Amino acid sequence: MNFCLKLLIVLGILSQTSDVFAGEPMLLRLHLKQEPILTGKLLQMDSQRCWLMQPDGWMKTVPMKSISRVERTKKPFRADSAMTIRARLQRQYGRGYQVSTGRHYVVVGPPGRAHDYVELLDDVHSGFQNYFATRGFRINSPEFPLIAIVFTDPKAFADYCAQDGLRAVRGLRGYYSMKTNRVAIIDSEHSRVSDTKTRADQHGDLFATVAGNLRDTLVHEATHQVAFNTGLHARLGMNPRWVVEGLATVFEAPGILDRSTRHEVSRRINRERLIWFRNYLVERRPENSLEAFLQSDQLFQTATLDAYSQAWALSFYLIETRPVEYARYLQTVTKRASESKATSSQRVDDFREAFGQDLRLFEANFLRFMRRLSVN
Repeated sequence: MNFCLKLLIVLGILSQTSDVFAGEPMLLRLHLKQEPILTGKLLQMDSQRCWLMQPDGWMKTVPMKSISRVERTKKPFRADSAMTIRARLQRQYGRGYQVSTGRHYVVVGPPGRAHDYVELLDDVHSGFQNYFATRGFRINSPEFPLIAIVFTDPKAFADYCAQDGLRAVRGLRGYYSMKTNRVAIIDSEHSRVSDTKTRADQHGDLFATVAGNLRDTLVHEATHQVAFNTGLHARLGMNPRWVVEGLATVFEAPGILDRSTRHEVSRRINRERLIWFRNYLVERRPENSLEAFLQSDQLFQTATLDAYSQAWALSFYLIETRPVEYARYLQTVTKRASESKATSSQRVDDFREAFGQDLRLFEANFLRFMRRLSVN
């Protein structure tokens, strides 16, 4: 059977599956030529590839030419339970690691300490939910148990990074992968990794933290993970980098997750990001440059810390002053990312639609707000 005919048959079966069971995804089995059978639910497809969500939350990209047969089952797709994932991870990592579960997380970590990580990560999830609930945000519950892997051995961490196609930079502390839906962290003050750029810098499917302490890294990457699993960001698609990193840097502030200080703006300020943004504003930031920042992710490539500080500043300003509009904007951005890669003009148009057509007036108000914040 030639490839074109086979492709039409595979596309036809996948299309029927998508149409017939649109209300309740059904479990598919993809028989591949040179790999194990993959099971999961169909997310999306085109003539070249399809995207399959597996029961543990791992999103596989499958080339059409690698599929030998599609098997439609009569079983509905169900996410794996935390206990199922825990048992699988314990078998995979063995006695050198402990696997602990909490309300939302399954954590692989060093013996005797995994539960401590679970408690912190569950607090991030609860604080995230509470923070947005008090501001009128409606967010979904995660479909899958959230998984984090904490390494103490730099080599084991580097090997794990390599499996994700990541060549670690010196000082890399951890990252979240949209593909695997997992957070990986190195709990070591003596990590030895190379001075090369990460693949995340080029493709945007990994969100990495370089430098910083363990707690901040865990909170930052867990915020990515929770946001991508509660519908605030789209896992399948290209999200504006400033939206993703801005939200994560907002949650780095100590007071964000503390309910007792939720009414104190000073405790919600990310002091390090604010100081850097103030410096950027005075010394390097071009006038009326907000539109260029919205159009592309280029600043994250050319001046990473400037980009992170401005992403924090803009996100903090919107959450603090325009929470309802910000919630709608996130919904628009997520929908756009899921459907297609937004053009630079669409990015700006979406922002204007949410916050007003006059970007210069918006920028003036935004910068005035940031200058008035106290860094003490």
